[in-house]
Amino acid sequence: MISIPITIHLGAFAILTLLLSTVQSTILIPKPNGPYNTRITNAKLVDQTRLDPFAPNRTQRAIMVTVFYPIKTPSECDPLHTMDYMPLATAQFWDSEFADYGVNNATLENFGISACRPNATIGPTYDGNDQPIVIFSPGMTVSRQLYSAMAQMVASHGYIVITIDHPYDAYIVEFPDGTLVHAANITTTAQTDLDLATRAQDVTFLLDQLSANDTVRGVIPGISCALNVSQVAMFGHSLGGATTAAAMLHDRRIAGGLNMDGTFYGPVVKLGLDRPFLLFNHVNSTRLTYGNWAETWSHLRGWKLELTLAGSQHATFSDIPLAIELLGYSPFDSTSALASVLGTLDGGRALDVVAAYVVAFVDFVLKGVESEILERPSPLYPEMTIVS
Repeated sequence: MISIPITIHLGAFAILTLLLSTVQSTILIPKPNGPYNTRITNAKLVDQTRLDPFAPNRTQRAIMVTVFYPIKTPSECDPLHTMDYMPLATAQFWDSEFADYGVNNATLENFGISACRPNATIGPTYDGNDQPIVIFSPGMTVSRQLYSAMAQMVASHGYIVITIDHPYDAYIVEFPDGTLVHAANITTTAQTDLDLATRAQDVTFLLDQLSANDTVRGVIPGISCALNVSQVAMFGHSLGGATTAAAMLHDRRIAGGLNMDGTFYGPVVKLGLDRPFLLFNHVNSTRLTYGNWAETWSHLRGWKLELTLAGSQHATFSDIPLAIELLGYSPFDSTSALASVLGTLDGGRALDVVAAYVVAFVDFVLKGVESEILERPSPLYPEMTIVS
């Protein structure tokens, strides 16, 4: 049995759900700061060519995705529509998981996220090449929904952002027909390696599906043509960061990757990558002290950068600090239990800073736009340190 160091500690979710237990009305995630409003859709994709290695009955591999995409026509988003931040059964699962912490009903269910109306169209002349694509992979055991604010923020800057749930890795994956898939007991090194390989295959499968007309019509209503996936960017948190590197190693359509505070696993540690890669770590943690970052860094042959965010901890790179801030529990005292997992940055500021650097990186990878914040310290983001 091994302990997975990259998993967000359960205490963070316990604290979050405990704080949410007193909320009785919808709390909205703040509107993103980019120039575009966004529409949000969810879809199930089934890989007809692959059996799920973790499914008890060896069924075909299926994943859930959320697509955040920018809407060009303002009238399509007037007024904005409020969607559930997390589907009901998933929220109820988290409630029951932390019942021992005194969590009551109606907690995560009370969060909403604003988006364009359900039938909003992406644009009258969309041809599949208008917006570049960014893929996101979450931390081990963690739902993709707990990164929705970040994904929407990036999408508001003109990107189609797609977040993935990896079934049997996430604690719970909820499918449109109500089917719930719970996490397998992934504890050994061999199981973790298989999990990582399966995650990377999920990414390649998703890119293949996005290049098919019929799939795109189902995933993004209003678009009748395949998307251009010849050059996409990817980022991930924790094991999602390792997934980003693993997927890049085998799929050259991923032109650049960003690892948010995750240990690397698998062949990429020694084989490295030849495309842009950014390492984003929490305070007091650099490649010299963090897992196998130093070894992996030495084999990164393309453009590379390492950043450290002051006041951050592992869960800072998710929506959890923002949710707690919306309840008035931020910023956190450096000696508190919350700060040990969420950091001392208030949630809104953490989201703004992390998203700004994600956008700057994908701008560089997909548009060739060089940003000063990736080249030198910025007075706009004094919390950020460029390590090298």
